[in-house]
Amino acid sequence: MHTNLPPGRIWAPRPGRGPTDFPTIFAGAQNTTWFNLTLPKFEEGTIANAYNFDLGAEGYPGNGFEVVAGFFANSTVAGTKMAVFQCRSDRDIRFQITPQYKGGVLSGPILSKGNYAVSRGNTRWR
Repeated sequence: MHTNLPPGRIWAPRPGRGPTDFPTIFAGAQNTTWFNLTLPKFEEGTIANAYNFDLGAEGYPGNGFEVVAGFFANSTVAGTKMAVFQCRSDRDIRFQITPQYKGGVLSGPILSKGNYAVSRGNTRWR
């Protein structure tokens, strides 16, 4: 039995930045969203166990391609369609970053899109 909800997002500040650092997407910071944090609550433990929480959704700081290591390491989880996040009357929706973005380096993984969102409150997002 679960008696609480997970946070809307967890992330770590980038090295050399203060605790209030709020990195943007693909900024090289550990970034894990509500989707991954709710998996155990929806009896998706196998998928949750496959997720690399150390890397997060995007990766860890570095000077090159490794800043998106989490994007590739966790693409199997992000590409798995789960009924709990998909309206039964909708089709299977996929997402792939366009090859024109950053020379196509991120266009490999094909991700699953769900129909639901979450409110994280009145926090900022850049």
